[in-house]
Amino acid sequence: MARARVAWIAQAALTLSGAGAMVYLSLVLLTRPLHSGITPDVWAALVYLLPALAAGSAFRILWRRWRKDYLGHEATVTRVFRGSVARVWVQGVPYSAFVSAPVQQGDRVILKSLEYQGAPIRTDFVAEKASAVGSPPAAGTT
Repeated sequence: MARARVAWIAQAALTLSGAGAMVYLSLVLLTRPLHSGITPDVWAALVYLLPALAAGSAFRILWRRWRKDYLGHEATVTRVFRGSVARVWVQGVPYSAFVSAPVQQGDRVILKSLEYQGAPIRTDFVAEKASAVGSPPAAGTT
């Protein structure tokens, strides 16, 4: 499971590196006269930008692919978006999760699956409140 953490850190660092290269490229293009053409510093920025973005994308794909390692693990909700999508951290790795029951920041959830009611979802997991998992049904319900 440490591989997902390494992939997340690598993709975040490489994406930030690519963003820095884009800022540098923008500054180079803004400060050079239009008639100067493509100068060596423009080429340097492009050479720095393209591999950083490509490698960042590759690590993001690996991070998303290795999310299956966390099925069944408990995670902490750090933020709730639009009531049913929450940001969860599991062993130091951030993911998004669809939650069918209302959750609050700081709640513990169990990461269940990658689809909801047989259909794939646009989040990384379907999460269920940890207190609701394995608890007996409430009185009067069947």
